[in-house]
Amino acid sequence: MSDCFSTVWHDISRRRRRQTNSIRSRVTRLRQWLDRRLSRSRPELGQSDPAATSELLKRNQPISPLKVVDITIKPDKTVISMVPPSFKSDSEMNDENGIIYPEDVTDRRPYQTVARFRKAMNQSTNFHESPLVVADDSPETLLFGLESFAQQHGCDLSLSGEDEGFGQSIDRAACGVVDLGSIHMLAMDALLTAKFQFTMDLDYDRQITSSKENVEKFVLDFCKAISNVLSCENNNVRVFSIEKLDKKPGRSRVNFGLTTSDQKTTEQLASSLQHQARTGFETDAILKHVKQGEYECTWKSVVSYLRLQPLDLASEFNFDYRKSGLPKELMREGYPYHLPLGWYRHALKVRDKYGDDTTWIGRVNANGEWPIAYHGTKHSAVSGIVEHGLLYGTVKRDAMLNEAIRQMGKKANAPGLYVATHCDDGAHPKYTEPFSVPTSSGKSEQFCIVFQCRVEPGQFTTHKEPVGVGEAWRIVDPKAIRPYGILLKKERPQPTSMPSREERFMLDPIAPKRPCGGEYGWVSPFIKEVRKYLNLKVDESPSQDSSIVSMIVEKAALGIIEEGKFLKELHEAEKMAELLRAQKNQGILEIWRCCARLYSMENFLYKTLNAIMRDIGSEEHENIWRSKIGTLGPFCFLLWDCPFHNRLTKKLTLYRGLKLTDEQIDTYQKMCGLPHEYRSFQAFTSCSRNRSRAEQFGNVLFIMEIQRAFTVDLTPTSVYPDEEEELISPGVCFNVRQIEFDKDKNKYLFYLTVNQRFNR
Repeated sequence: MSDCFSTVWHDISRRRRRQTNSIRSRVTRLRQWLDRRLSRSRPELGQSDPAATSELLKRNQPISPLKVVDITIKPDKTVISMVPPSFKSDSEMNDENGIIYPEDVTDRRPYQTVARFRKAMNQSTNFHESPLVVADDSPETLLFGLESFAQQHGCDLSLSGEDEGFGQSIDRAACGVVDLGSIHMLAMDALLTAKFQFTMDLDYDRQITSSKENVEKFVLDFCKAISNVLSCENNNVRVFSIEKLDKKPGRSRVNFGLTTSDQKTTEQLASSLQHQARTGFETDAILKHVKQGEYECTWKSVVSYLRLQPLDLASEFNFDYRKSGLPKELMREGYPYHLPLGWYRHALKVRDKYGDDTTWIGRVNANGEWPIAYHGTKHSAVSGIVEHGLLYGTVKRDAMLNEAIRQMGKKANAPGLYVATHCDDGAHPKYTEPFSVPTSSGKSEQFCIVFQCRVEPGQFTTHKEPVGVGEAWRIVDPKAIRPYGILLKKERPQPTSMPSREERFMLDPIAPKRPCGGEYGWVSPFIKEVRKYLNLKVDESPSQDSSIVSMIVEKAALGIIEEGKFLKELHEAEKMAELLRAQKNQGILEIWRCCARLYSMENFLYKTLNAIMRDIGSEEHENIWRSKIGTLGPFCFLLWDCPFHNRLTKKLTLYRGLKLTDEQIDTYQKMCGLPHEYRSFQAFTSCSRNRSRAEQFGNVLFIMEIQRAFTVDLTPTSVYPDEEEELISPGVCFNVRQIEFDKDKNKYLFYLTVNQRFNR
């Protein structure tokens, strides 16, 4: 037995030695490969030296616990600001001494902002002799854009003369300070904080806020205690404020948050803290005062500062995409690089910011280069995330998650970040919020910003949505995105004929009385006539029969072009037809998504279609809507036959703002007295899930309670995802339940019950 055991043991030992040698061999090869990679450099970006490498290693040391930089004590609330220890405020540069303003200046704030930048660069703050430079290629104009961007996302712009690497930008962002290495995370609203409110048996006045020193000690001890019970880094915890609970003497509320550079890790920490809070923290000197119970957390991006270091800009690599003769497309690592024609790039200093290897920033289409993509200043610019509330997981829907998992596997099963391959429409409000810069004439000019990024190959999946042109790339690792340029473009005045989004939501959707006992039932007469035109049986539709899809798509494209000719919108019509035809062989899901995207755009298509459909039921206009069956009918049929309509929408509240005349309001008031009086939405009817969005329009707000109806959420495919548009299908019925007038908002509130009525 012992000999047998010895033999087995020797066999196991030999296998272990072979495995160990194999691992050592792989490690050696990996080290050699890394040495070769680190020894490379790109001539176009200059050479690295040992001193720079040493400085880089020094910069990338682990982040220490946060420090308290500001405490504001009030009788009922104390506000705290915490930042990484390396962060230094530029408050000394806020001094107005030395600033000479131009004559007749009333708003000094813009000049104070530029003065801070000039002081950091040791430049003159005499604006009489050295006026503001307002242009696409001006770093001062870029500064205005970054300050506007910071304010848009609830943080302050801070200027620093120190040069720090970008290797730990994401970690610093998790601590509340974003820089140009992590600015895309702020644009994407991607670093979410789990915010908690703990009730503690501590007296606000005597035990916490008796002095600033006492507040600081309590805050630091509290953060340390939370990090200890969660076994996480101290800098993952920030205290935002402490409140006095008047109704419960001797108790206070601590508002704090958990943030890490990885969303799943933050979720796990938040869940663990909730679990421990249910039973209490009896063994901790600080947390034993926390009242045990159920504590919900809300999810929000909480960033205090956008730090700009003038040394982050590398003007020698700026590039003017406005000049003529540039190609539309180049290649990077085998991926198309769609040039942002019409923009001016302000280059970021990325050499040595991520280590010595600069292959990733190359521009010769070599192996190891990272391809190029874009993101605007609004988190919804290229967002596959649809928000419906506060609680993470139950309120966020990652539109391309399942498709990404099919492409990449389990690795993609994490919160996604999205960038776009095209910058063509970057000036559109969907992508970026325009900002104003004062000019010498006392007026102002508007500009737009878009971030130009490199994305690590193999770390993203490709999708046709939610963009209108090109592809969206979905990334789960934030460190796989590196901004290397900021694009600036002056916003040209739009022609006065530019269509308004108000028209989409403010037209009165009311139609003649719903036909009863006639040839038409709950399906719109227009849809039925289109089906006849296409020679389809009652039960035939593109969502059920793939053999008819190609024919209907081609007829829809031809019809759009014909309508475009008639309306003198041929160029726009041909572009839409081209987009639709490109999806002809991609299946009904992609075709429908394309139709929904075209419908959500500002163009003649949705206006003409809905205008003629609202005429249904009018003998006077019957010839008009029937004349459009052959042109607009096929597109209408594709949009109506939504493949997602496998079940009715139930128990949903939608909103629509309208501008109605007194006569129209009177019509609805008469309907209110007839509880069994139903009307039809004869056309596609755009509504919003967001009440505040709908309230922006008109003098009447429809508050529609959906009992059961065919509706579809257009947000994932819409060119305007911020509108949270929900589309009600033609033929859905409603009655007016109640009408009241809101004096505070000077607006009528119409309460409607929406129901899909299947009787004829």
